[in-house]
Amino acid sequence: MSNLKPRYPNSAGRLLAILENVKPNKPFISELGPLFFEEAPTKDAAQKALLSIRSLSQLHSIYAEFIKDLSEADIPDEEKNVLITGTASLVSMMYPTSADQNMRAVNAAEKALLEVCATRLPKENVIEPDDIENILQSIIELKQCVSDLPAGSILKTILLELIRLSEDSINRFNIYGAKGLKKAFKNMLAEVAEIYLQDDEEVSEIKKSNAWKKASEHLKIFDSVAAKAMKYKPLIEQASGYLLGVV
Repeated sequence: MSNLKPRYPNSAGRLLAILENVKPNKPFISELGPLFFEEAPTKDAAQKALLSIRSLSQLHSIYAEFIKDLSEADIPDEEKNVLITGTASLVSMMYPTSADQNMRAVNAAEKALLEVCATRLPKENVIEPDDIENILQSIIELKQCVSDLPAGSILKTILLELIRLSEDSINRFNIYGAKGLKKAFKNMLAEVAEIYLQDDEEVSEIKKSNAWKKASEHLKIFDSVAAKAMKYKPLIEQASGYLLGVV
């Protein structure tokens, strides 16, 4: 799991934790790269440029989620306007002119207002250790299936992507939050849907395989955990008429 430990499980809490964890007067890329992707910039220009784009895109996404949540929050308009106005200065930290630009420190007033926002926005559920263990065990079983599938198999490619999405979202839950789990799950469904672009005969053979069964079980496990964290009804259960045909 990420070393980032937000005190408040929502978008404001995650943004506050990020801004508190980055060192001021250090280049954006050297702070955000390791925080978001556990990757430091190197002297290689291409690697540094790509890491810069990915890191700033991630920061923008987290900030945009906070702004959206605050604007839609069920709090009095007068209070909401004060919070929106008070945190507007954070924009200067979101859009550096270059990756080498130094980050400024988040000031006491900004931190205080972000914390107020974090207390006023709805809290997401945390992931229980047993839920994490269930997903990790399911990932192990998927990896075992991958080793048994032939190279070039469409199912092997899909299982590898399910594993990547699962590990990434679990490892960085404290940055992505519960919405990140739900997004990862939706991406998994899109991956699985590619099976149905194959010939009917090939689809039939795939669905008979143990690897397909494990993929289906993994989707259901991941969906149930994301549902608890996001407080929604599991998508597979809710849309069973369609999804049971897929998984």
